[in-house]
Amino acid sequence: MTISYDITWDLDPTAATFRGRTSLRFNGKRSHAELAAVQVRRATLNGRDVPWDGSRLALRTPDDSHAAQPSRSAEPLHAADGLHTTEPLSATEPLGGTGPLRTAEPLPATGPSPAAGPLPATGPLSTAEPSHTADGLHTADSSHATGFSHAGAALHGPDDNVLEVDADFAYAEDHGFRRATVDGDTYLYTYHYPNWTQRSFACFEPNLRGAVTMNINAPDASVLTSDTTSPVVPYAITAVVGPWAEVGGNVYAMRTRAAERDHGEAVSQLFARSITYFEHLLGIPYPYGTCAAVFVPDIPSLAFSSAGLVLFDDDAFDALATREPRYATTVVSHEVAHQWSGNLVDAEPWLVEGLATYLSRLATEELVPGSRPWSDLDNAPLPDRPYAAHLSRIVAVEEAIGRTALVQGLTTYFRRHAHTTASWAHLQACWRQ
Repeated sequence: MTISYDITWDLDPTAATFRGRTSLRFNGKRSHAELAAVQVRRATLNGRDVPWDGSRLALRTPDDSHAAQPSRSAEPLHAADGLHTTEPLSATEPLGGTGPLRTAEPLPATGPSPAAGPLPATGPLSTAEPSHTADGLHTADSSHATGFSHAGAALHGPDDNVLEVDADFAYAEDHGFRRATVDGDTYLYTYHYPNWTQRSFACFEPNLRGAVTMNINAPDASVLTSDTTSPVVPYAITAVVGPWAEVGGNVYAMRTRAAERDHGEAVSQLFARSITYFEHLLGIPYPYGTCAAVFVPDIPSLAFSSAGLVLFDDDAFDALATREPRYATTVVSHEVAHQWSGNLVDAEPWLVEGLATYLSRLATEELVPGSRPWSDLDNAPLPDRPYAAHLSRIVAVEEAIGRTALVQGLTTYFRRHAHTTASWAHLQACWRQ
């Protein structure tokens, strides 16, 4: 199935709700689309009204025998009001999540990484425009009071179906389009992981990738979005809106931190070093035009990585710049690793996190000599500890085939399955070659 999302958000940080319009183009047939809105102004499939039951839109294509009923409005939805969700494949959380520790076993020890030659020197993350006009992260200068548009690849074809939805949504307290006010400034950002995208726009299942165009109308605000030049899973469609201050090369924080450029530049340098390390290790260029970090208030986890855009909780801003290098490198390199594991290639949550944790431990071992990332120190446990069980499965493969063969298999995996959703079986096949 080929899917594209054209999303427009009208954002007023002072209003109780925000307006979202989705044009969802797809070929083939689908029984329903997910939608958790306060009210639906209009919903049509190929120009015909479709019904909404408060959590789903029932889809019918023109040759179906049953006529669709008009869409309807509903009272505001809350988490307990029958909102339809699907259970995540694994009970994992993004790095720093609040879920319980999954294992108390010590992390497996491994040997030193194979010599790969010296890494090229790097500087701060580039703030230059990407080489292609549509590539990379796009930002809107705060002096512009109109809108922002980031266009992905459009779909065209005689068999296309078009679902048009115009709806009002509530700002979320947990997952969805979040709103936080700090020191009189209001910041908006999306946090859809793992399956709450329907709180911001009409969508299909969270594992179905689609091309994306984002249009954001947010007067007097700076806007940053995840990369839209390649198909992504719906929950990874990310936008941040507000009076952000650039505090380092492609590093943004609330404007009350505008003077803290030393901390921001330290984070920028760590991002650049991590990207260079993974490019060198995997032999695969960084997948997106640029990579930005935004420190947002009150995110439910320590961090979340979408294509070309990483969100950190604001509390991590000082920690990444002032705590021991092992901690900062583990956190940043884990999120950078997600640009390959999770964004370039999605998979079961345990596998996405297991690979990101494995890769970040390799990076920390290389970038912070003597850091001992493969064994937690009593006085400095690493924040990726909840993923120990997932990491153990990857380390078991390393013990069986060796680190060099494991990394070579990862290179094949990321190349072969780029911009798709793969599986543990797909990765095992790459290791068997």
